[in-house]
Formats: sequence, structure tokens, C-alpha cells
Amino acid sequence: MSTDRPEILENVPLEKFTTWGVGGTARYYWRYAERLLPHAIDWASKMAVPWVILGKGSNVLIEDSGFDGLVIHMVGNRKISIDHAVGTVACSATVPMPALAMATAKLGFTGLEWMAAIPGTVGGGIVMNAGVGSVFNGDISSHLISGMLFQPGVGFVEIPSEKCNFGYRYSRLQAENSICISGIFRITKEENSLMPLSRLTSLLKARKAKQPLAQRTAGSTFKSPAGHPIGKLLEKSGVRGLKIGGARVSDTHCNWIETSNGCKSSDIVKIICEMRRLTFVRYGIRIDPEVKRIPRSQWPWEAECH
Repeated sequence: MSTDRPEILENVPLEKFTTWGVGGTARYYWRYAERLLPHAIDWASKMAVPWVILGKGSNVLIEDSGFDGLVIHMVGNRKISIDHAVGTVACSATVPMPALAMATAKLGFTGLEWMAAIPGTVGGGIVMNAGVGSVFNGDISSHLISGMLFQPGVGFVEIPSEKCNFGYRYSRLQAENSICISGIFRITKEENSLMPLSRLTSLLKARKAKQPLAQRTAGSTFKSPAGHPIGKLLEKSGVRGLKIGGARVSDTHCNWIETSNGCKSSDIVKIICEMRRLTFVRYGIRIDPEVKRIPRSQWPWEAECH
């Protein structure tokens, strides 16, 4: 095949690309390469099929029926470039957030240590304004300077952070037909160059103690409603240990769902709906998921949960 044309594969199982280990088959699949992205999008347009972005596979639930279109898998092409003089780091969207945190902390730069706690990629993190709370508080909007997007029909466009309309686990990119290619972040050289790595290590130790990292999970399931830490809310709603099919609410953290062999996406949908229902019964609060479903159009929450 020509090096100027993307190599599109057919009927590729997607479960191996998700941290839950569930999901059907992609009708078409393409492993991302930045220079070929416009060609891949043009191909999907000519074939009249939808396309969707898949990163590291955390925080996403692929339907048992799969995706009847093109899955663009944002892996590889990992680039990190630190400008020591200016205090910035540029990286490709495919870079895992923990890798970016480690790369900057090892060189004595502070600001991104909190990224070590998030299993996804930088691109996905920018789109959803990923972040962590507690003592290691931080999110994308607090550190992003600008992002590079590919907009079909337009091309590559750089947008400043203030134009992203960031909110809690939200950016305008979630509603746009664009693809995050890279980002530039603000970092600060610390006088004691060992401190950033020390903080990062402490964060990882705390995370290991409080989250089921040895299990198949997708990370946090629900967003925290205003004024209510979601873990405590779910725990007091009695969801700990709840099991439906191959999906189970973790004993370690009630906002994490673990999967076992044979689990179906439909099991996860059912248990998420039950967690949401029990929380409403106990507190009268409707909690919203962080998890994104593929295809996105098949997320009928009100119909399924009420």
C-alpha cells in the first residue's frame, strides 16, 4: 500500500484496546499517524461511514455490537518536548498522561504530577478536562496553554486554552467534530529538583492504596456532583460489591467498576444504571457518568435508568 494512504483494516475486535476488556468489533480500524489523518478522514467521508477516536481505552465503553464505522486508534507517535527556558512542555495527544507526568517530574519540573493518577492519554484528557481532586488537586484547564486540533474541512488549527470553554470534566471539544492532535502545557522548574518526583511517587502510593489498580477497570465511573465526593456518595448508597453479570462495583473504591472474564458491555450499562438509581433513591441526586460510550448516540440514560 502507498505510504500516502492510511492502511485501513476491517473487522477488528476492540476489547483488547479497552481497559475494561469489553466491546465488539470495529467495521474499519486505523492506527493513527498524524500526517495521514486528513487522508483517513477523507476516506471515511467517501465511504459514508462515521468515525470515532479511541485512545488508551480507559474511561470508554464500547458496545457489544461494536462500531459500524472507522475507529481511529490514537496510539504511537509519542513525542514530548520540554522548553527549559520558557517553562513549557509540548506533547502529542497519544502520550499517556502518567508518562508526561514522569517525564517532567524527573527533570525537576512541577505542575503536572497529578497526571500520574490518570490512566488515559493527553488527547483524551484535554477533551474531557481530566483532573484529580484531594491534596494532589489539578486539571487540564489549569495548565494547558494551547491545543492543536484537526478539523475536517478546515485542517490543523491551534486554539488557546481560554477558547476551550473548560468546565468540570468538560470542554467544547466534546461537542465538536474535531480531533485533538497535541497540547502545550505550562510547567515550573522547582528549586529542589527532587521534589516533583517525590510528590509524584507519593501520589502513586496513595492511589495504589485507594484504587483497584490490579483489576480491569476504566477509572472513575461518575463525576462528583457539586459538594458531594462521589466515592462517599456511592458508598453510602449501598453499592459496594454490587454485581451484575461480569461487572462488579469495587470493594476498594465504590466509583470504580471491575470486570471479569465473560463480562459484556451490557453488564456494565446495567450496573451503572443501578448505581445511579440507588444514589437517587438515597439522596435524590442524579449523578452523571464520566464514561463515554461508543457509539455515542447509544447512550439513552433516561430511557435505561428510569
